Amino acid sequence: MGELERILGQLDRDGYRAVVLTGADPATFIAHADLRDIVAMAAGHSTSGDPGSWPRMLRQIERSSFVTIAAISGLMWGGGLEIALTCGIRVVGETASLRFPEAMIGILPAVAGHRLLATVPEHVALELLLLAEPFSAQDALRLGLVNAVVSDDDVLGRARAMATRIASLPPATVDAIRDVVMASRGEEKALRVRQQELFQLLVALPATAASLTAAQSCYDAGGEVSDVFEQGLRGVR
Repeated sequence: MGELERILGQLDRDGYRAVVLTGADPATFIAHADLRDIVAMAAGHSTSGDPGSWPRMLRQIERSSFVTIAAISGLMWGGGLEIALTCGIRVVGETASLRFPEAMIGILPAVAGHRLLATVPEHVALELLLLAEPFSAQDALRLGLVNAVVSDDDVLGRARAMATRIASLPPATVDAIRDVVMASRGEEKALRVRQQELFQLLVALPATAASLTAAQSCYDAGGEVSDVFEQGLRGVR
């Protein structure tokens, strides 16, 4: 995430008007964080990465002068979904799977769950966060979480076409429209702070640490992603 933060900052300084963000692996938009780092961070221990890079990278997306378009294929669960919700426009492949699985491992979305609340009614947010079940690209479109659902082969092409169209507009116009739209996110600051406070509270619980460790162990052993979170749920119990 630190490297992505650096790249986004450079693109902003270079004056790009639109940027497409996609995953290197078509099977996954962005892989989840190392859960052991979350446990270590809660205990005050050093981690293998920079835990602050996630929120800094998301703030970079929000503050940059360019419009960020997420081109999403495959799994978009947890942190990957949070990153997508921070992007201004989201194009999703028709077979993509979306999910907020955090409750199954005893936590809540760490950095951008508040974007969900800004997009869907509270009863929908509760369902997505508490049931923690996968939902389809068409479900996401119906809920207003994404802009377009296209064939899996056309995800990057559609996102690039959008970026090209935006880049062709007068820069001052793009800036003005983006500033007006993004200004509404300022109202979410208190919710973001509260979300991060609750995340820190949850990860400090012994039951949560056990759940995170169990889930990571399952992942390290080659378990399927869905099995990883089921294992974490057993740890919570």
